Amino acid sequence: EVMRYITIKYSSDTKKIFTKEPLDNSKKIICVEGAIDSLFIDNSIAANDSNLLRADADIYVWDNEPRNEHTVRKMLDIIEQGCEIVIWPESMKDKDINDMVLSGLTIEQIMSIIDRYTFKGMIAKMKFISWKKV
Repeated sequence: EVMRYITIKYSSDTKKIFTKEPLDNSKKIICVEGAIDSLFIDNSIAANDSNLLRADADIYVWDNEPRNEHTVRKMLDIIEQGCEIVIWPESMKDKDINDMVLSGLTIEQIMSIIDRYTFKGMIAKMKFISWKKV
């Protein structure tokens, strides 16, 4: 796996949250893993790693890594907290939003997938169980 970018914190007290513009609190805030991914999604923030739990958001979007134990554990934690989460469809082969754009999906198509595959509660847990591969 190739490193795409590096995050440097000024101090240990600094939060690693990235946003490209002021957020609109009247709309749902979407938290993704990578800063590059967030550039494609309106009203989004990036945790700059897989610890999305540190961010205050309405919808959490991890990379599509059903075999990554760390990602799977974090996703289960947020589901159990009752938050909204995107669980990518089985047909999705791209790892993250940046890869989806590179493979030819439009921002509108990606947002439609995010809207359609956002779940919470027992439905999220059921979808999660069939999605994960570890």
